[in-house]
Amino acid sequence: AGPAVNDDVWHLASISWDAEGAYLRLDGLIVSFIIGDMTVNLPVSPHVYIGVGVANSTYLFHGIIDDVFIVKK
Repeated sequence: AGPAVNDDVWHLASISWDAEGAYLRLDGLIVSFIIGDMTVNLPVSPHVYIGVGVANSTYLFHGIIDDVFIVKK
């Protein structure tokens, strides 16, 4: 778990991964790193759920999400 962010200010949170592990960045600074191969096996479904774990999930993000984009290198 990284630092709590509850200061009523906009922040940039991003997640990226490669063969070494996954990086969680907050305002450009790495706040968490998980070591290991982070190969992602995407489901066959054409849907991507932002702010929720999966469709019809109870794992909801409580906040504002803006400017979402997904990039494949």
